[in-house]
Amino acid sequence: MSHLRAEVRNPAAARGHLTSAVFGSPRQGFEFTDLAPPIGFVPLDMARSFRDPPPQGIGPFTPVPFWE
Repeated sequence: MSHLRAEVRNPAAARGHLTSAVFGSPRQGFEFTDLAPPIGFVPLDMARSFRDPPPQGIGPFTPVPFWE
């Protein structure tokens, strides 16, 4: 598979026309398929969200200055 990206713009412009293309050819796929989820898998509807408060005993996240 190959990927091509090109941007054409005027010299003084911040942005112009952006084109992306992906090229590939058919190939043999996987030789197996998992029929059961991995051990210890938590279903998405039961998984913790990043919006949930941290677990007991874990301090709050202090963002680095870049994100302030």
